[in-house]
Amino acid sequence: MSTALESRIESAVEVLESFLSKADLKVDSKSWLKHILLNMGIDDSEIGLQTLDAETTTFDDFKQNIEEDIPFPRLKLAWSLLKKQEKIKNELAHSDVSSLVQTLRPIGQWSDLEVLEKYSKDCPQEIEEELKRRSKGRNCIIFFEDRTVDVENSLYMIRKARYQDTPSTFLINEQIKQLYKVGEFPLDALFECPIHSNILLIDGYCEECGAVWNTQNTEHLTFLRLIKENTSTDPILYRNMNFAELTKQFPKINIIYQQLKDEDKLPSLKRRISKSNSSDPFRVSTHRQF
Repeated sequence: MSTALESRIESAVEVLESFLSKADLKVDSKSWLKHILLNMGIDDSEIGLQTLDAETTTFDDFKQNIEEDIPFPRLKLAWSLLKKQEKIKNELAHSDVSSLVQTLRPIGQWSDLEVLEKYSKDCPQEIEEELKRRSKGRNCIIFFEDRTVDVENSLYMIRKARYQDTPSTFLINEQIKQLYKVGEFPLDALFECPIHSNILLIDGYCEECGAVWNTQNTEHLTFLRLIKENTSTDPILYRNMNFAELTKQFPKINIIYQQLKDEDKLPSLKRRISKSNSSDPFRVSTHRQF
């Protein structure tokens, strides 16, 4: 089952568990809820999740499939957890009362979701320590491509980490994802100055030449690096030219650029700061590609 649906089911079961334990169920609570959802056409396939999240799939559909005696408020909360949790989180985030109540409660009484939502590089130390305790120091945090925490899938893995070892990678929505321990984060990528390969840029700024470079335009930086390596011209004089203008100004360099591009051998100015062997991470002695 996909971790997205599995995580929602586990959250919903926590809400219903005290009442389901009194019911004469022939299966465990999670299996019971999965069967209810399957009767509604909701499984762990993509179309199954789309069915669950569709506005046309309502609480009444859910309620009609339940024969057990469970108070409506609990059923409604469980249904809200089964639906997209982002809506609930946004509502809670904008609720002054909810924020105040959360602040007053000891962090040990917060739910896994509440603690995880506060987790980031800049979070208070107590948030990090609490997540380390709950995850037993095991791999459990998953990040999106933009390096923000994938809360839904991380929540699933934290619950797994409570009682079993977890791997360093895991299959999430048919993609292999890196699992990090609490306190570990994806390495930030920095760029070398196109002129001074031993200097890493901070917000595009090179302390050696004093120039601010646009690191979003990598082909422009790469072309300037080739000018530096293959001519006696100072590339900084042409840093305000766009790429098209550079190719016209330096036709021979453009031939080199295109040949290297075709061979997938263009120099890369992107660096991982952890790969520096220097005591000053922003001054490196060699140029490495990755």
